[in-house]
Amino acid sequence: MVIQIKNYKLKNCENGNSKFDLHILKEVKTGDNAGSIAENPHAYGITFERAAQIIVHEEIEVSTDDIIDIEQYVKKYQETTKWFLEELKKIKL
Repeated sequence: MVIQIKNYKLKNCENGNSKFDLHILKEVKTGDNAGSIAENPHAYGITFERAAQIIVHEEIEVSTDDIIDIEQYVKKYQETTKWFLEELKKIKL
């Protein structure tokens, strides 16, 4: 099974059905493959819950320029978690 949300791809781990490998998709900017999408491994053999935590954390890190204090961080974490849950609801297995 493969689950893709935004630029994150979760694949069933080869070593077990309840574990996942997390890959982050990024555009190649230079070289012969410039413009193509590279699938960069990020974490192997993790639970779905851990994958969700990593994705939410990565999404917050992408937009931390606007965060000044802990209150704003908590608000951004809540918003990002809500976004992630909404994306999960769209997936049809």
